[in-house]
This record gives sequence, structure tokens and C-alpha cells, in this order.
Amino acid sequence: MHYTFRNDNHLFLNACPHHFRKREGHLESITHVTVIINQPCIEFWLLLHFEFTQAPFDDCGRAESRLKSHLTDYSKSQKYYTKEGDDIYLKLKERLPTAIANSQRFAAFDLETPDKGYSEMLELFKILGLLKEEKGMWVLK
Repeated sequence: MHYTFRNDNHLFLNACPHHFRKREGHLESITHVTVIINQPCIEFWLLLHFEFTQAPFDDCGRAESRLKSHLTDYSKSQKYYTKEGDDIYLKLKERLPTAIANSQRFAAFDLETPDKGYSEMLELFKILGLLKEEKGMWVLK
């Protein structure tokens, strides 16, 4: 699991299903923790900014390769994510409504069959109060 974000005594964890399953029992005893599953990795969430897919990815490398068909300069590095004036948020900001719409098309995640691509990043946006519900769909405020 990777520490993702802390806000007002709430910890958000980005997890692949394998790591989540290993710690599931321990996390049930902790309050104010939200586990955000991205299968196979955060690159899948980024990919949803460009296309909807539930394709099974054997590993992050395959998801990253697919993402690079849209973000040809993508690099899983702090420099790429935080480059002043050209960070990952700025690169994808205009496509965020597409990612939010795509992420609403998933059924609930099933830990017993975790092979399909999946992202729960929508939950992070809900908890942070960045979305509103319109006609049964979540959209940016």
C-alpha cells in the first residue's frame, strides 16, 4: 500500500488488491482510513482520463505502456508528477470529467476476481467534497 493523501485526520491509501488483501484485517480496526483500490496501479486511473477499459493488466508495466499511447512523455517519477508549470494535474485537468465519468461505469470491486482493471479514485473526490450528484451521476462542482 502507498500513502496517498492526508486530509483533516483522514488517511487515504492507494492499494493494489494483493497488498490490500494482506492487510485487510488490520485496517478494519483503524478509523478514518479509506483504501482506494487501483488495479493494477495508479496508471490505470490516469488511463481513464483518455479511455474506458476493464482490460486485465498483468502488471503495472502493461498499464503504463497503454497510458503512454496517450501521454507519450509519461514517466513514473516525482519529477514528472511535480514539474512546476507542467505537473500531472495540469496535464490531465481538462480530462478529469472524462476520468470521473469512466470510473462510474465499474461494478463494485471483487477481491475474489481482481484481474480486471479497476479504480476507486472517484471515492477520493467524493470524500474531499469536489463532486456533486446530477441526474444520478457524479460531476465536478
